[in-house]
Formats: sequence, C-alpha cells, structure tokens
Amino acid sequence: MRRMTVFALCVGLVLGLSNVAWTLTGNEILAKVDEVMNAPKDRVMVSETILIDKNGNEKKRLSKIWQKGDKERLIKFLEPPSERGVGFLAIKDEKGDETMHLYMPAFKKVRRIASHIKHGSFMGTDFSYDDTATMRLCDDYNAELVREEDKYYVLKLIPKPEAEKEYSYVMFWVTKDNFLTDKGEFYDKNEKLLKVQTNTGWKKYGEYWQPTEMKMHNVQDDHTTVMKTNEVKFDQRLSDDLFTVRNLKRPPK
Repeated sequence: MRRMTVFALCVGLVLGLSNVAWTLTGNEILAKVDEVMNAPKDRVMVSETILIDKNGNEKKRLSKIWQKGDKERLIKFLEPPSERGVGFLAIKDEKGDETMHLYMPAFKKVRRIASHIKHGSFMGTDFSYDDTATMRLCDDYNAELVREEDKYYVLKLIPKPEAEKEYSYVMFWVTKDNFLTDKGEFYDKNEKLLKVQTNTGWKKYGEYWQPTEMKMHNVQDDHTTVMKTNEVKFDQRLSDDLFTVRNLKRPPK
C-alpha cells in the first residue's frame, strides 16, 4: 500500500510538472494569434463602416480592402461619392520598417504618413493610422499571460520601445480553442482606458477565420466605429504590383 501511494504521488508530481512545462507563455499565445489572423496568403474584403457619435448620429462608408500576407495592406473607399477613391497603403519591409501612404483624390497627391501623425484618427474613425496598418502584433508588443478564464487567455501587451505606440498597454481576451481575439482594451499614456474593441460573429471559411463585425468604442470621446464584413475572398493570388503608390492613385474598381 505504501509503495502504491508513493508511486501515485510520483506520477502526480510528474504530470503536474508536465502541465507546467506545456503552459503557453504570453508571447507564444500572441504568436498564435498572429498566425491565425495572417493564415491566408491574401484576402480581398468589402467592408461597411459606420461612425456613431455620442448623440447617436451615423455616417456610413463602403471600402474595399486588399491584404497580402502580413506585410501589405491597401484600402480604397467606394462610398460616399465625396470620398470615393481615397486610398491608404501600408507596407512593412523585410527589415520590419513600415511605411504608410494616404491618397486624397481632391488634391491628386499622395502623402506619406509621418511618425507623429500615425497615432491620429484614420479618416475620422476610432482606429488610428497605426491601428489600421498593424498586421503582426508580435512585431510591436511583448505579451504577458495575466490570467486564464474559462474561455480565454487574458494577455497584457506592452509596446516594445522601438514600436512607438500610442498606448501604455493593451489587454486582449484570446479564445483558448482557436486563438481569436474577442475583446481588446487600449490604455492611453496615463494608463486610463481609451478604447474598447470587440470582434463578433466569427465565421470560418475553409481553414480561415474572419469576424463579421469589429467595433471600436472610444470611451473618452464616446464615439464608436463599427466595421461590418460584407464580402470576403481568400487566396486570390494578389500581385505585389497592387500594393504600390502608383496603384494607390488609381480609381477603385
């Protein structure tokens, strides 16, 4: 009996150590988030954007988004007519250096987004230029696993010094079963809650995941941006020629 008890304790200890050894770190979880969100070779999406002010007034836009891998993204506005043709291009090179360009048809000029502007609102939305351009979180943040809940890993993301982020930190709720981000809280430099993002209506297209709705609420300004996915296609063999300043100036199709 004593030998059996000792054996059981040893097995329990080994299994306990095994479980500890296999616990994912915050950075490993964040890497899996990046892997899931950037799994497609490319994607083409039509999105409806709704801007809602504190009085409930709404403004609607329609845009088309192209993304290739985790380093190239192009956005062109389709509606309303006054904003048709406005374009945004974000590219990250192999060294990790990122460039952003904005094209305004009314001025027929492409403007490069300087570092001191990238934290500003992207076209009146609650997403900054930097939010809009970011494709790989691991490039810009170190993640700590703060706690586990029934359904979620709760991560605290601290910006890397070279990333020059507008946030002091970000909290993410990541689903344990498939590493999707259902919620994010963004804190300003004074560590006060600035924005809350929720991603809902996740759909799986083959092996790829896409939320049908993303909502960003600025709690300090009481302003909300809702982005609804109207159409999405994956692995369309997009050419790198699509993600150029020259193409940025072309009218959307």
